[in-house]
Amino acid sequence: MKMMKNGILAVVIGFFAFFAACSDDDHNGGKNTPGKQVIEAFQAKYATASNVEWKMDNGYARADFTFEGKSCEAWFSQSGKWLLTETDLSYNQLPSAVKTGFEAGAYSTWKVEDVEMLERLNMPLSYRIEVEQGQQERTLYYDEEGNLRREADDNSTTDLPTAMVSFIQKDYPQSVIVDSDFLIDGRKIVTILDEGRVKEVLFASDNSWLQTQWKVLLTELPQPVLNTLKGNAFVGYTPIGAEFREYASGDDVYRIELQKTGSLNMFVEIYADGSLFLD
Repeated sequence: MKMMKNGILAVVIGFFAFFAACSDDDHNGGKNTPGKQVIEAFQAKYATASNVEWKMDNGYARADFTFEGKSCEAWFSQSGKWLLTETDLSYNQLPSAVKTGFEAGAYSTWKVEDVEMLERLNMPLSYRIEVEQGQQERTLYYDEEGNLRREADDNSTTDLPTAMVSFIQKDYPQSVIVDSDFLIDGRKIVTILDEGRVKEVLFASDNSWLQTQWKVLLTELPQPVLNTLKGNAFVGYTPIGAEFREYASGDDVYRIELQKTGSLNMFVEIYADGSLFLD
């Protein structure tokens, strides 16, 4: 799995200095087995799992296990809330739409090295394909329809720059780093678990923070935001998805995707008080 292969665990070790001097067991007071709530949530979701191994990290529980013949890695909060799962697949186990999208794209002649299915809380199912050609390596992310959503450069160093680690440690002190991608355009995305959510932290090519975002349910939108969406400006549009964004400018907004029959989907950003954010 990419989370295991790309050196992220080394980053986490550097991120939480206590890991540098202690084993996982020492870091967790000798306890790598999560609490009852986590165990029950895991068993409810993966009843037939085998070869289960647990590790605790800053209050989050990670299970490495086999489920339905596949190697998996899943994370849970202390309360037993499932957050994400990565499942190893063979290329042939990919949905036909994803294989068609890959084979019709610019990387179709590259060698496929690794394939995973990504499940994340409140996020659409996606698939990650790691490919290489000569000395070049890429990580490609596809949605269920086979659309290429993200390209990352696997040739980049696997260690996160100090400035980025320091920012995350300062602004999200209770978080755990679980993944990172160095995008083709030089930006970096670090995936963290924080406050029981899966968050993506975006940095510029100079390692300065740009924004942090995470999915929210439509039922979580504040009433002033819902009132704005019901206004004359959005007649005929239906909200179909939302996320919360924290910008380096200091603006914290809800980004909502709207759908209207006969029209292209549109995005609108709204402050919690219902006023529109105009970038």
